[in-house]
Amino acid sequence: MAHRPRLVLRPRRGRPQRLAGRGRRVRPRAGPGRRRRQPGAPAVAAEVAGKAGALGFCLGGSLAYGLAAVSDPDAVVSFYGSTVPDQLDLLDRISCPLQFHFGGQDPYIPRDAVAKVEAAVAGRANIEIHVQEQAGHAFHNHVAPMFHNPEAAAAAWRLATTFLTTHLR
Repeated sequence: MAHRPRLVLRPRRGRPQRLAGRGRRVRPRAGPGRRRRQPGAPAVAAEVAGKAGALGFCLGGSLAYGLAAVSDPDAVVSFYGSTVPDQLDLLDRISCPLQFHFGGQDPYIPRDAVAKVEAAVAGRANIEIHVQEQAGHAFHNHVAPMFHNPEAAAAAWRLATTFLTTHLR
């Protein structure tokens, strides 16, 4: 099962906000007997059985990392999450297996910021970090030739699928 949150809220005059195209209400406050859920957070379906993980690219990589800090997924893969270097304090809250991917030539996440992540995760048995030194940002984006790096994408994808297969079986 996959869930792709829709993060754009479109308010309607005089009506509660709904997640675009989904029809689920976004309630600003939790009342008695109601659980509070962040907009865009995946709902857990009762019919889902087995292990569950998260994988995200760019903003999704940051969201997957944040999910690992506030929830207990079975595994998380974060591809070039741009807010990760500024949120290293979340690492102490993460107990699940976590894999990071960055590009060494990323103009949006400079190499020195990636080095801070490398230093912060060193010695943590549940966390891996992989840097495709020759790649920039969004190197896995095959529909954007200006970003796509086929060799880096293939190498990172092999690592990610092996990681997910190991932890989600």
